[in-house]
Amino acid sequence: MASFHLFPDLPYEIRLQIWQQAIRPSTKRCSGIQHFSILCGNVQSSNTTSKPEVIPSSRGTPTPRDKQTIYAAIPRVDAAAQANRSAYMWDAGLWTACWESRQIILRHWEMKKWSEKRQSFLSEGVWLWYGEEIWRENQGFCITINAPSLNTNDGGEDWQLMVRPYEDAFYFDPKSLMDVLHLPNQPGHGYTLYHIMQQLPFSGLNYGCQPVRHLIFDFDPNWVNNLPRYHAHLDRDSPPALIIELLWTLVRSKTEFHIWLIDRSLRQSSIKNKDGVPSADVIDKDRRVFYNCDEEFVDLGKAGYERFDQPWMHEYDDEDFVISTEFLKCDEKKLSAALAREENGFAGWFVWWLAKNLNEDLSELKSYPWQLDDPTYEYFGVEEHISILGYRS
Repeated sequence: MASFHLFPDLPYEIRLQIWQQAIRPSTKRCSGIQHFSILCGNVQSSNTTSKPEVIPSSRGTPTPRDKQTIYAAIPRVDAAAQANRSAYMWDAGLWTACWESRQIILRHWEMKKWSEKRQSFLSEGVWLWYGEEIWRENQGFCITINAPSLNTNDGGEDWQLMVRPYEDAFYFDPKSLMDVLHLPNQPGHGYTLYHIMQQLPFSGLNYGCQPVRHLIFDFDPNWVNNLPRYHAHLDRDSPPALIIELLWTLVRSKTEFHIWLIDRSLRQSSIKNKDGVPSADVIDKDRRVFYNCDEEFVDLGKAGYERFDQPWMHEYDDEDFVISTEFLKCDEKKLSAALAREENGFAGWFVWWLAKNLNEDLSELKSYPWQLDDPTYEYFGVEEHISILGYRS
C-alpha cells in the first residue's frame, strides 16, 4: 500500500476533515457490530492463545484456578475472514496513529463527557441506572477499554477499544457461551447469562452502566431443518436453544435487550408489503442500521414472518391426511436455496416457531405476581423481541 508522507504538511483544516471522514458512522440508529468470545475462570477456552488477549472484567482476568466464577471477553477473530471484523476496529488506526488523531476521535465521541458521567454514576450509586428515563438520556454512552496491542511491531502497547453499550450490537460467540452455560455448578442458564452481562468490561453496574441492549447472531437456515415441534425436545447444545435461554433470561431477570438475527439471504430491496410495494417505500429512514468493517445490514422487522410459504414438508397417509411427526423436516429445495443465499423466509419462520412454542409460557412467567397486590396479566410476544436483519440495499 502506498504511503502519503506529506500528510503532516497539509493545512490543519484539511487534516481535520480527513481524520473526521475516517471515523466510523455515528448517526442516530446506526449501530456497530462488536464481536467477542466469553471466557470463564473455570474453563480453558480454545479461542484464546495467550493471556494478554483477554479483556478482564471488573473482577479481574479469569484463570482456571479461580474459586469464584469470573467472566471476561476476548476480541473475536472471524474464522472465514481471518480478521477481526468488529466495528471498533474501524477506529483503531485513529486511536494509535498520532496525538492529533487521538485528540480528534476523543472529541468526536465526547469521551471526556462520558468519562465524567460514568464516574458520577459510580459515585452516586448503581441504583441510579435502574431508571429508564436516565438511560434514555444517555443512550449515546461510550466507554473505552484498554485492549491488547494490535500487532508485534507496536512495542506491545495497549490501545483504546471503544464501544457504545446501548447503541452497538454485540455478537458473543455461541460456542463460547454454550461452553460457559454447561459448566458444572452453575446456578442456571438464565441466571448465568445475567451474571455474564453484569461482569463484562462494557456491560455492568461496576462500570457505571447497565447491560448491553442489543445481541446479534448469524441465522443458519439449518436451524429449521429437523426442528422439533416442541421446544422441550430441542438439542440443548444447539444455537436455537441458546436463543430460547436468552428469551427466558429477558423475562426472568427483567432485563432489557433485543435479539437480532442476520439472514444473509435477504436484501432490503427484496422485501415488499402486502400490496407488492418495494422496500424503498416500506423500509423507512428510521430503521436501525448495523455495520461491521465490511458489511451493512438493515432492520427488516419480521421479514418472512407472514410473507413466505411454510418451509416444512408434510407426510401424508393413504387418505391424504397429514401424518404428525416429532420433527419438522424442511423442504430440500427451499433449504438448498437458503444455503446458497437465495431469498427465503426461514428466519421469519424460526421466529414464528419460537412464538408458537414460547409466548404462552413466557407471558405466564412475566405475569407472575412477584407482589401479591399486582396480579395483572402481561403478554410477552417473542416476535416483539426478535428482529431480522438483511443486507442493506
